[in-house]
Amino acid sequence: GTDAVKAIVLDLPKTKAIYIGPNAFTNMRRLRLLIMINVHNSFQGPIYLPNRLRCFQWPECPSSVLKFPPGPKKLVRLDLCKSNIQVMVDQFKDFKNLKFLNFSECSSVVCMPDLDLTPNLEELDLHGCKNLECAHKSVAYHAKLWLLNLKGCSNLYHLLDVLQSKNLQVLNLTGCSKLQRFPHIPDKLKGLEELYLRGTSIEELPASIENLVSLEKLNLIECKKLANLPSSIYKLSNLECLILSGCSKLKKFPIKEDLSDLHSKVGFPKLVILRLEGCNLLEGEFLKNHSCFPQLRDLYLSIHNFAKLPTCGHLRNLLDLRVWECVQQQKIGKIPGQLQRLLAMNCEYPSKIPSDMWAVNQIDELLLNKQIRPRANRHILLPGREMPQWLLPNKEGYISFTASKDLYKKLLALTICIVYRVKEGKRNASYCLRLYVNGKYKQMEIKNLPSVHSDHVWLRSFRIEKVWGVDPFGPNDRSSFQLGIRVLGGAIVKKCGFRLTCKSLEDDLEALYQEEKLQDPGLIYKIFDKETTTEEESHLAHKLWRFHEDDEISEEDLISSDREDEILPRCFGDVMIDRMPNFPRNDIIADFSVERYRYPMIPTFYKDILPGGDVPKEFILVEGSTISFMVSRDFYDKFLGLALCVVFSVDNGEKEIFFDIVPHVNEQRRNGLSGSLGSFDSDHMWIQYLKPNVLWGVLGGVVDFLEFDEDCLRFSLTLSVLGGTVKKFGYLLRCKQMDDDLKAVLEDNQLVDLASINEMKFGEFLYKFLPRQMEEVERLREESKRRMEELERR
Repeated sequence: GTDAVKAIVLDLPKTKAIYIGPNAFTNMRRLRLLIMINVHNSFQGPIYLPNRLRCFQWPECPSSVLKFPPGPKKLVRLDLCKSNIQVMVDQFKDFKNLKFLNFSECSSVVCMPDLDLTPNLEELDLHGCKNLECAHKSVAYHAKLWLLNLKGCSNLYHLLDVLQSKNLQVLNLTGCSKLQRFPHIPDKLKGLEELYLRGTSIEELPASIENLVSLEKLNLIECKKLANLPSSIYKLSNLECLILSGCSKLKKFPIKEDLSDLHSKVGFPKLVILRLEGCNLLEGEFLKNHSCFPQLRDLYLSIHNFAKLPTCGHLRNLLDLRVWECVQQQKIGKIPGQLQRLLAMNCEYPSKIPSDMWAVNQIDELLLNKQIRPRANRHILLPGREMPQWLLPNKEGYISFTASKDLYKKLLALTICIVYRVKEGKRNASYCLRLYVNGKYKQMEIKNLPSVHSDHVWLRSFRIEKVWGVDPFGPNDRSSFQLGIRVLGGAIVKKCGFRLTCKSLEDDLEALYQEEKLQDPGLIYKIFDKETTTEEESHLAHKLWRFHEDDEISEEDLISSDREDEILPRCFGDVMIDRMPNFPRNDIIADFSVERYRYPMIPTFYKDILPGGDVPKEFILVEGSTISFMVSRDFYDKFLGLALCVVFSVDNGEKEIFFDIVPHVNEQRRNGLSGSLGSFDSDHMWIQYLKPNVLWGVLGGVVDFLEFDEDCLRFSLTLSVLGGTVKKFGYLLRCKQMDDDLKAVLEDNQLVDLASINEMKFGEFLYKFLPRQMEEVERLREESKRRMEELERR
């Protein structure tokens, strides 16, 4: 019978009303576990529970009164979250075994129970109890409570006068917006490790905060009334993470006392993360103390008001420094050599940047340091329009070189730099790296770029083995290496540069290096060994800091993203893709060139070649070999892609057909495309779809009308075919839906032949003009869907 029942678990998929009478459980004397999920009791009276019950969980428990018989209770866990339960101060008399109590998100809870009645309580979760106004004084000295969660108790105005709970490890007061005072800590507490005060109205921390001797994490985000921090905070010897982001009244960070002997005692000896974004600090004197922050790794100083960032050169473990949105900042002090990431976006252009910032020795010190984790790489982002001079300018965004095994072992790093900004109205931008070894596709990396709306210099340095691998040779004595970069989204690219850095070469290897088939002999830069003198390093730093004087480069940018994400698999955020079906992996690229490398990177389902055929009626026929049209700013925002249709003939047997496409913007040459269509012995029709950024963009970026200072730009391209004869040549412009007013402007000003405009969605376009390629698209969609399902299952 019911006397034998030890456990009841009723977990319903959705809420259901069930009648549970007052004595439903009274005869279940052996009942130890009772869990009811999504159960609504249609009975409104009290329900009696057995005293031997150990665990009771009933989320969204109705207003029924839960009652136990007189005498000691065995209950260990009670979970009534999201319930309409009433809590009385003395409610838990005889509940001496209770260890876990959860009344979270119970709006009916207005007071905290007396914890003296539950001496073994370890966890008390009252988060989201919006009507709770004060904590019970018994919390202050409870012996076993280690977790107190009051997050989101927005009406809590009083916590405690003193805090003496020696076992309390986690105290969460996030979102207690009416709480103005943190309790005094009279004695050293070795228990508390995590303290969350985010969004409270606390105006200051007590000087006795130093008694939290085991505190590891202190979160004070968005404490908008916090104006002062006590200098005693430096005595938190175990603090690892201090977050003060958004404390807008905190104008000054305290300075460690007793500066007469800076090395007498270390301040914040274990602090790893210090976040001070949005604190409106007026100065950064606190960073000058060499006896503080010895382990600091991440320092965020964004949105402050001091004009000079103090030197950070003594912070030997600093890896990540962020100082964006610092409108008053005009100078950056000395930067530690091991820094991996420096972000200074959306600042006033610094009038003075340290000479060691761009030094190639400083960039690669990280790569020679055995202490740095293997996956480490360096990011730098600073306002400006110029690349460091030691980088090799590159208009194409592609490099190719050949190296022997011995030379490859000497290579340390690949450094990539772009000067860019994000187009107004666009929030997202990213870059895409494609890597090849001996012409075989290796991998692709897509990562986000910081969204900055003024010109910035972005620089990233990679360990060479992370780019092309530890041993990319196999049985060969030498290999060729290729890399391409392009940007996605709303980035406007101005300049691009690369550089390979290597260790000093021995005489025989130096001679071999001179024989290597490099795309540009200046691509490899040899850095000094550790024996290099200080004078040499200083001279190098001064030499490398000089910028190229040529401020303008004929590389603007092009096209906002297409809506092909409706059809094709999508990539989000930062992702490394080891296998991409759209790109060649097995074909060796003979007679390598930039153009031949770029054309195979275009997805194969963007083209089709059919025997015979005629130009579809939707295409506009072109007399000659040049397409030309005017692009206004409004039309440019609608321009998604260009489709070419070429009918060519072949005479005198089978021949290989080569093509060359040369695009221009206002007579400035842009990204040429050339390659082979294959071998043919009869007439064929070639249809090719191209995104505008492939032709007219810099690294695939957006065209910058401001660079030309014109409202309309002339886009053109010239096609030539080798090995055959072009019989017919046509094109169409795929666009987003345009309103009649824009079409009228285009027609009245004779900017574009309206007959060339096609407003099909991408799927319709492929089905119409490239039907055979839709099979590949569908396959990719299914593969993407399958991968997403696998990830969800994991």
